[in-house]
Amino acid sequence: MYRHTPENQRVIAGLYWRVLLISASLLVIFLIVYGVYSIFSTSRARDNFISTVQVPSAAPTLDKAKLQSAIESFRARESRFETLKTNKPSIVDPSL
Repeated sequence: MYRHTPENQRVIAGLYWRVLLISASLLVIFLIVYGVYSIFSTSRARDNFISTVQVPSAAPTLDKAKLQSAIESFRARESRFETLKTNKPSIVDPSL
């Protein structure tokens, strides 16, 4: 009965408007607080992770024999490539 009378509709509209405004304000404040909390918790987790990571004291040394064999294999591949450039393989072209 209260909302059906024309003189009371303005009161109800004002009440609804205040409820919507307060709800939206509370939602915005909650989202801002949640965003700040998320940023700081991520920052703290990163700091904790960085403090627990063990940094190796020295890099592993190279094995000269393995390094020399890798260099030799690259030289062999280079010489094979050069010979293939000068001496074309005798493969028939299937597109002809």
